[in-house]
Amino acid sequence: MKKVIIICIIILLGGLGYYIYSVKQQAAQTGEAVTLRSFLPFGTSSTGSNNTGIDGEADSTASNTEEGATDENAPLPKEILTQVTALSIAGGTTYTTMRPKSSGGTEEVVSLRYVEKTNGHIHEQFLDGNTSTQISNSTIQGVHEALFSSDGNSIIYRYLDSTTKQIQSFLGTLGASTGSYLPEGIDQIVFSPTDKSYFYLTTDSETSTVSGIKGGVTTNKETTLFTSAFTEWLVQWPNKNTIFLTTKPSWNTNGSVYQLNTDTKAFRKVFGNIRGLTTLANNQASVILYSGTTTTGYKLGLYDTATKDFTNIPLSSIAADKCVWVNDGSAAYCSAPNTISGLQYPDNWYQGTVSFDDSVYRIDGVTGSITQIVDTSTVGGIDGTHLFLNPSEDALFLINKKDSSLWKIILK
Repeated sequence: MKKVIIICIIILLGGLGYYIYSVKQQAAQTGEAVTLRSFLPFGTSSTGSNNTGIDGEADSTASNTEEGATDENAPLPKEILTQVTALSIAGGTTYTTMRPKSSGGTEEVVSLRYVEKTNGHIHEQFLDGNTSTQISNSTIQGVHEALFSSDGNSIIYRYLDSTTKQIQSFLGTLGASTGSYLPEGIDQIVFSPTDKSYFYLTTDSETSTVSGIKGGVTTNKETTLFTSAFTEWLVQWPNKNTIFLTTKPSWNTNGSVYQLNTDTKAFRKVFGNIRGLTTLANNQASVILYSGTTTTGYKLGLYDTATKDFTNIPLSSIAADKCVWVNDGSAAYCSAPNTISGLQYPDNWYQGTVSFDDSVYRIDGVTGSITQIVDTSTVGGIDGTHLFLNPSEDALFLINKKDSSLWKIILK
């Protein structure tokens, strides 16, 4: 019996050796490489023309699943949405600056700056790298909001005084030895988009009127631009000569938006009678993106300040301040909830009792047509607010309202 088994093994080995020899000879004639697959009794090489699936039908995925289908030299897929920092931040900005080169001289780069909420420390990161550096250790506890001047060097820190329970606004400049406090209790304040001027609203408790004051970082001069018996406003300063003031929104109250000329002090109504109204004008003040509450839900729209035409946007969002315009005013980016339930917005959202998982869209500034850029649910969901772009507009930054972390979206 043992002899029979040995003879069978010899025969099998001999047959296998002959088969291998035949395959090698064929490969030598055809120029094909000999691989392990050549010795298998099924399938064909991925280089052949007979890639078939079940029942002989062409298998369109075969070339992607065979050995060697992955190009090791091909670039990795680009991550569109990434977290810049898990720190809770109070505000951020990007600006162009000069940086020393290792070979000598300087080069123009784009820098990102942001302020940490817990202690007011300023961090900086050049956008061509991933390293963040703390550039200021002046401590201000519990900063709720931080606003940057157009050059990124002056900052207004906004926080609640633990003793007086009043809103404090501290103005500081990087490199300066001291800063200064603006009047206590300022409700709204914005920087000029072109210089180091600022504009704020302050209420006179005796007369129950609000005044709009323009001041400057480098001067002590302040000028009153307007006064009003109505005290509840949201402020935006889109270009040098134009400030927009919108009545604070509520889901069951009609709102209006007004335009203030910083040179002539002319003050006029632009449009109104929209419940829950929030607005965001482009830098040219030619188109206003707005949101409002209707009986069927929430809407976004465009208002042309020259023609006075309204254009509907096929996108639901609770606040226009979840958006940002590109510099030339041709488009806007908005972070809009994937789902919205209930009707008492934007009140609940501003109060922080609800949050959303958003998608980010590009909106055409003329037609109102939309294009989805990214769905943030892929990273657990971001409730986007305080959107801003880098100077070349190929990256969008936004703060997640849920935890105040900073995120970046690659646009191009």
